[in-house]
Amino acid sequence: MAKSDRKKYGVRKVPLVGTEILSKPMPHFQDQGIDAHSLLVINREAGTFVSANVYDGCLGKGYDPTEITHPLPADGDEKWKEWKRRGYEAAAPGQTFGGVVVLIGETAEETADELETADEA
Repeated sequence: MAKSDRKKYGVRKVPLVGTEILSKPMPHFQDQGIDAHSLLVINREAGTFVSANVYDGCLGKGYDPTEITHPLPADGDEKWKEWKRRGYEAAAPGQTFGGVVVLIGETAEETADELETADEA
């Protein structure tokens, strides 16, 4: 792998894998012309989620998802409501934020439904 792979993907030098993505823009950086998003990459197949900040399509050379991979909260858990309150939304289909996320499976509708349920509560 090239040195640029470390800047793009972090310590592991591979893209994040998930079934869907929740994202929210980071206005402070976007005001400075940097395409920045805070992500929650959900992998329903593995039952996990990982958080990441992406700046102009890069995770940064020090990013290590092994340190911040967590069990996925159960449907109806308060965590889904918290994410909704904090402004996270389901990313558009096919959006991979510069290729730092590889999407597998087809469960994005489940996440959209979970956020909608959180909004109603």
